[in-house]
Amino acid sequence: MKHTTMLFIQFLSLLIIIASVDGLMSNSSSSHASTRQHKHYIVYMGKCLSLDAEVAIQANHEMLSSYVGSVVEARNRIVHHYHKSFRGFSAMLTPKEVSELKKHDQVVSAFKSPIYTLQTTRSWQFLTENSKGYFSGLFDRASQTKNVDVIIGHFDSGIWPESPSFQPRDLGDVPRYFRGECVPGDSFTPASCSRKIVGARYYYQGYERSIGPLERNGGLFFRSARDDYGHGTHTASTAAGTFVGGIQYEDKSGLMARGGGVNARLAVYKVTWFDTCDGSDVLKAFDDAIHDNVDVITMSLGGRGPVSYFEDPFSIGSFHAYENGILVVAAGGNYGLQGSGTICNTAPWVITVAASSVDREFVSTIQLGNGGAVVGYGLNPSGHNDFVPLIFGSEAAVAGSSVDLANQCNYQEVTYDASVVRGKIVVCVSKEASFQDDSWSKANFLAQGGAVGMILIDTTADFNLVYQVSIPTCRIGPDQAAILRNYMQSTRAGSRIAKISGTFTTSGTKPAPVMAPFSGKGPNMLTPDLIKPDIAAPGSNIIASYPVLDRSIRADAYYFFTDSGTSMAAPHVAGVAAVIKAFNRNWSPAAIKSALMTSAISVDNTGHPIQDAGGKQATPYDFGSGQLNPDHAISPGLIYDFTVDDVIDFLCYHASNANQVAIMARGVVKCSKQPPFPFQLNYPSMSLLHLDTYMELQRTLTLAQEDTTNQIYKSVVTNYYGNVHVDVYPRVLDFSTGTRRQTYTVKFTPLAPGFATGDITWSNNLGQVVKTPFVVNAFG
Repeated sequence: MKHTTMLFIQFLSLLIIIASVDGLMSNSSSSHASTRQHKHYIVYMGKCLSLDAEVAIQANHEMLSSYVGSVVEARNRIVHHYHKSFRGFSAMLTPKEVSELKKHDQVVSAFKSPIYTLQTTRSWQFLTENSKGYFSGLFDRASQTKNVDVIIGHFDSGIWPESPSFQPRDLGDVPRYFRGECVPGDSFTPASCSRKIVGARYYYQGYERSIGPLERNGGLFFRSARDDYGHGTHTASTAAGTFVGGIQYEDKSGLMARGGGVNARLAVYKVTWFDTCDGSDVLKAFDDAIHDNVDVITMSLGGRGPVSYFEDPFSIGSFHAYENGILVVAAGGNYGLQGSGTICNTAPWVITVAASSVDREFVSTIQLGNGGAVVGYGLNPSGHNDFVPLIFGSEAAVAGSSVDLANQCNYQEVTYDASVVRGKIVVCVSKEASFQDDSWSKANFLAQGGAVGMILIDTTADFNLVYQVSIPTCRIGPDQAAILRNYMQSTRAGSRIAKISGTFTTSGTKPAPVMAPFSGKGPNMLTPDLIKPDIAAPGSNIIASYPVLDRSIRADAYYFFTDSGTSMAAPHVAGVAAVIKAFNRNWSPAAIKSALMTSAISVDNTGHPIQDAGGKQATPYDFGSGQLNPDHAISPGLIYDFTVDDVIDFLCYHASNANQVAIMARGVVKCSKQPPFPFQLNYPSMSLLHLDTYMELQRTLTLAQEDTTNQIYKSVVTNYYGNVHVDVYPRVLDFSTGTRRQTYTVKFTPLAPGFATGDITWSNNLGQVVKTPFVVNAFG
């Protein structure tokens, strides 16, 4: 009986345990279901009212607690607090909670934290050669900035402080106005900062909440400001790298690398991990950078598609930077191959940069077995000594594979036979209208299979983009591809042979610049009556500093690397902006932006209008005001200025209600029933998307220098195309009388339907030229 009783007790215990476990599992499942409903949102609450940090954080907790049940839960949910330069927080929330938060009278907007991607030498020499040197050159002025402090805030994938591009030669102590920190972390100590790299912060919390732990990616990363991707070091050295001589690169030696602001200092804000960043992390970097007192911010990041200025972390952060006298320079995106309206970062208080070429090409020749040759582009330290077999990608695919996908070398969708690939050059076809064709990965995949070379047929454009890969690689355009195909189709499989030569670098290529096919294009889909991009700069095959990662081809190529994208174009503009700021500390962001835009050039090194990648004349929708012209930008003559109040009027036009703008600006803001139209902003370009009858636009110019002697400017319409009559009056602006600001009017009258483009060009007898592009779409 005792034994039976014990068995019964054990049985009951087992039931209790099972029931308990089942209950725990049910609770756990319920908890996970609840967690799955939580997404990462940003709650933006406008301008900061100088609250103490602890007070602001406590206020955020108390505010959110009324929606999530308790202060403890609010603390657990919040990811970032924004309290230094503007108010708000990011948190894990449900859609219902967000919907309720939007009704709060202190909330400007609440939106899901977006995910962004990176928009990924000779370039400076090319820029300054084409500026004609009317004034003291950029680098003469830049070399003087060691006694004139300027700090560039750099939003990217971090920095490799050991690079020779970041050595603090001849720089004095860190300026007292800088309030930043050198935050230690993985393989990065306070000693990693210097008089050149004056600050370093990193942000991963938003990324991990939105995407997952960094460890999950499986790739190399440093949980610190140290660069683990290469992109950040590359763009930082382009903007502010010091002079580095004696560089060996491909077939050239004795090269010199340098940034635009050679004596500018860098404050690093690492927001990117594995080429991706979270919007809440970017917004936190803005909160810190503004408080740290940087002078210029450069960010080679971007999203896709038009996003409300009130729900875009880039627009929000850069607006508050503008409020505080900081110019933000942003990449225009790499989706240009998908057509018009692909430009990103379109807020008027940001300078948006398109990408163009330089007059340098990395040429590689493919010798064919029939004695013929195909000329393309590649970065090959050494080529093939002997002929090797040549095959199409489809010839190495396993039976049943898609021929089209196999010929694209789409290794993610197609299985290849390594025994067929081994020892051969594989021909791949790039059919996607996308800059992100992943040629680097394709070549390395083929190399792992034993291939000894790759030829990439680029059907989207005949453009000289190159990549550094582990086997000899050559990119060819449609015309050269026809020669290659003719040889391969007329020669029996198994008898086709070829060899790829080492790289031969050429300079002085004409025409240059040419707009890069991948560069984001206008019109500005969010505000069509505002031209974007604003300006173009070199973004194709740019050589700059790079960290010691396993991507380097050989031992002496560790520190310099070639990359392309509007990511590379933006820091060129940021470097020049830093030099302008260094010598004009009282200039507004709009004034610096105007100097950059009105001095830009719209002709190439043949004296003809700049072309797009297809050989057609480029328009302001391709390059804004034109190609960056550093020497003229530092002495612009006249500038267009617009204030924070003007920006607030612009926001009133786009706001769903006036309260949005009032909270954002935290001032006495009264949006009129009919706010000024965007085309009325005193912007350095003009756009009218819909012209039915005549329209008059006014612009005000301000004299940039103190001396008014001989400051008489005359106007002319240049680079004109279209069927719109353009009148400018008055045609003469005389600043020699002592008047520093003068207004002129442009009257556009449609003659026939269609687009019209051109420049309103003002010039004086000192050779100073102030150019203002216009785009008009006439319906009359």
